[in-house]
This record gives sequence, structure tokens and C-alpha cells, in this order.
Amino acid sequence: MLTAGNFKVNEALIKDADLLATRKKVYSTESGGPYSDGLNEGVSKDDIVSDIIDLKTNKNRMEFRGCASDQYLVCVLSDVALNTNRANNFTNNYQYLQNSIQNQRLSVFGVDNDEEAVNLTKYQQQYNMASKMIQTLTEIYDRLILQTGV
Repeated sequence: MLTAGNFKVNEALIKDADLLATRKKVYSTESGGPYSDGLNEGVSKDDIVSDIIDLKTNKNRMEFRGCASDQYLVCVLSDVALNTNRANNFTNNYQYLQNSIQNQRLSVFGVDNDEEAVNLTKYQQQYNMASKMIQTLTEIYDRLILQTGV
């Protein structure tokens, strides 16, 4: 894996910079060998470097999703940010939907703790009233039987 820590220039290029291709050799179709056009043939010829620089800014030569190559990374990062936002929205929507379905299930099949507590209190009060009624009737019958002497 190439990193900034293990990157190094080839020893042959350090010894002889002419090995770095900065100019094109033009080949003749008739002879099959290189020929000279006579123009700008020296060390200063840098047509490959010019082509690389042109790739950076010329949208017509190389297009990356509607952007020149120097803007390609910006386009990719924008897409990643948008896709991340969409994924987060989808996750949140899915979570809300899941919670809504769970609440609907509980309302149909489940037991609401507050409602059960209210019902429990209501039934306890009814039980207490019924037991007081029985106690009162028992006292009435005891007095009726014991005090009348029947």
C-alpha cells in the first residue's frame, strides 16, 4: 500500500531525469520508426506535461460527471454527503414507522398500564362498598333477630 511514509522516487530517475517521459516521440507510419518534426525537439519540449495540466482544467478532454478533474473530488464528496443524509433520513423514518406500528399493536393487543391501574382502583372501591353493604346487612339481621327475641 502506497503511503506518504513509504513513497520514494525510483533511483534510476534520480540518476537520470531524462528517463521521466515529458515529451512524445512521433512515429512515422511508413518507416515504423521515430522521426523529427523539427519543431521544439529539445529538452524544453514538454507536451506530455502540458497534456496532464490540460486534463486538470479542460472539461472537453476529460469529464467526470459534469465536472473537470479538479472538481471531481468535490462532486464525489457532495454525493457522499447527500447519500449519508438520505440514509440517516431513511433510518429515522424507519424507526418512526416501527414505533408507530408497535404503538398500534399495543393499543389493539396490549395492556395500557395506566388504564389497568384505574380499573384496579375502581374494582377495589366496588369491593370495599360491597363488603360494607354485607357488613351492614349482617348487623341489621343480628339486631333484628337478637333484639326482637324471635
